[in-house]
Amino acid sequence: MWIRDIEITSLIAISSVLVVLPIQLLLCFKVKPVFLRLLPSILLTATTILLFTMMTTSRDWDALGYAVLGVLSGVLLIFSGIGWGIWAIVRCIRKKKSYGNV
Repeated sequence: MWIRDIEITSLIAISSVLVVLPIQLLLCFKVKPVFLRLLPSILLTATTILLFTMMTTSRDWDALGYAVLGVLSGVLLIFSGIGWGIWAIVRCIRKKKSYGNV
């Protein structure tokens, strides 16, 4: 998708890698309460569900806009999940190292 000279899909992918992923990783590694760690995932899930619900209930061309925004929100949610995956892998590696040193 293009808007003038900017490709929207590349812009969303770059913003996902440069904004959502570091924020999620920072929250996973530095914040103790689980609710605060889950906050980006909760907000992105709610946004994605809301946009797809609006898409299915809309009867005109707005449904297409809601679908595009829903997919883009879903991409951001995927990168939040990738951040959780990275955190889980690092946590497993740290546990194995701590058991090996005992």
